[in-house]
Parts: sequence; C-alpha cells; structure tokens
Amino acid sequence: MYLNRRLKLPIKFSPLRAVFSHHNSSRLFESTGQYEDKDKGDVIIYTGTGGQEDSFAKPGPQVEDQTFDHPLNASLYISYERGIPIRVIRGHSDSVYAAPEKGTYRYDGMYKVTKAYMDKSANGYAVCRFHLERVSGQPPIPRRDL
Repeated sequence: MYLNRRLKLPIKFSPLRAVFSHHNSSRLFESTGQYEDKDKGDVIIYTGTGGQEDSFAKPGPQVEDQTFDHPLNASLYISYERGIPIRVIRGHSDSVYAAPEKGTYRYDGMYKVTKAYMDKSANGYAVCRFHLERVSGQPPIPRRDL
C-alpha cells in the first residue's frame, strides 16, 4: 500500500496507533504567533506542519506552502479518510483551560478528525487544517482555572 501513488511513498504509519501531541502545535502557535490553532478542550482546530526550512529538526517561520504529503499531515489525513480516531496527548499551555499543569503531559482521550482541508494562513501560505472532535462516552477532560 502506498501513501502517495504518484511518488510511491510507502506507508509506515498505523492510524490505530497514532499519537497526536497538541503540545507541539500549541508551542509553535504561542512562540511564533503564525498559526491560528484553537483548543477548546473537546474540539481542536489544528494547523498542520511543514513549510518551514526544516519542520522536523528546527520548526521556524513558514517559507513555503504546507501539503498533505508531509508525513505528519499525511497521518492525520489518513485518519480522517478512514474515520479512525487518534489519541491526543496535551502538554501545558497558559492559554488553554483544558491543558495540564506546567511541566506535565496528559492523555486526553480519543478524537476523530472530522475535517481536513487546505486553507490560507495569515502570512499568505497554504496550510493544512484539521478539525478534531473528542469521541463521546469518555470521562470529562480535567479543567483548570486560567
């Protein structure tokens, strides 16, 4: 099976074992201010990754469009296409009431990727957007005062 028939990139990802770390996107959003991510606890709007000079080793300002071919975006897109929930692990964020205390990470349950689409960011580059919704029937997310 191939992720991209045109480029013949093999799939080395199991959507059933996907772990999505919202901490990484929050950190990028807060430190660079270039992404329009939103975390409302049960709903997360996440801007994909890529478009930086080296999005794996040293994320920085966006210098080109993102694509769904980037391995991290592709894994979320596959989960969207197949309707397979992903696990969300949150890290601390001062601006998110559903985030854990500073210095900790917390497993916050299963989420479904309900939308995946290309959008324009505030800086004019194309970005991958993902809407994640928490699967019902799970214990509530612990909340803290901001």
